[in-house]
Amino acid sequence: MGKKLSYPIFFQSFCLESPPCQVFRRPVAPSVINSILDEFITAGSVNHNGSVIILYPGTEDERRNLSKPLQQQINSLGNDYSTKDKTLAILPVSPLDILSVERIARAVQWWLYTEYCQIYPFTIQAKIPDLLLEQNSWIVKEGRNYKLLRSPRSEEQDTFNKHLSNLITETESRGAKAKAELSELQNLNNFVNEVKDKFKPLLTCPTCHKKNNKLQNLDRQCFRCVCDGCKTEWGKRICVKCSVYYPYMQLSDFNTLDRLNEQAVGLSGRLVAYKADRISLIALKPC
Repeated sequence: MGKKLSYPIFFQSFCLESPPCQVFRRPVAPSVINSILDEFITAGSVNHNGSVIILYPGTEDERRNLSKPLQQQINSLGNDYSTKDKTLAILPVSPLDILSVERIARAVQWWLYTEYCQIYPFTIQAKIPDLLLEQNSWIVKEGRNYKLLRSPRSEEQDTFNKHLSNLITETESRGAKAKAELSELQNLNNFVNEVKDKFKPLLTCPTCHKKNNKLQNLDRQCFRCVCDGCKTEWGKRICVKCSVYYPYMQLSDFNTLDRLNEQAVGLSGRLVAYKADRISLIALKPC
């Protein structure tokens, strides 16, 4: 059982409690906040199953008098390479701030995206005739398995299904002796649609949630996407220093968010709020 941490934090009017119960009725010095953050980081470092999300009661007004680096540290989704710990999400919540729910949702969304991103390129086990792989660069054979590099384009889907239909017709003409082979081919009838479904989470813009259909597969099992709407870029990179893969997302610029605000208040109202809150949406670098 790990150590239980209990820190209700109000970053200005200040009531800070920690076991053994210590109560401060004054603004807490940055050094005290940093020591609390260090303890959070130490506790989170023993968690090997993913990121840690810490929520504390607080509002933007209460954080305003703190230094910019410290404000960023205590309002992070756990994907900011400039903070002390890149896997520790620390987020303010308040019943007076409707964006509290949005912050938590973004943190969970980032964790889900990170987990899904790490299994790219997708590996599948199947029996696929070589004819079906011709003129199809979206799938490659690797040993006994196949790697899916991207979602097939319309013309590639048509080519795959056309060759598959021809193979099924030819196999059916061979009668009962080809029954097992025919069954394997028929199992591929919905294969392309299943592949496209696998890529849907990666093709959804993490900023505005617009569906995209372009994923650029890169060398060394990396990929890159760019949203046609808000121009956010996201994907998977490899660190040149330690060779560890990491997901990333990067806003094009905040002017884009302002332009979106004129088109869809519901969408960009949330995005501009992130701009005002200074939550970084950049990259989770391993080192």
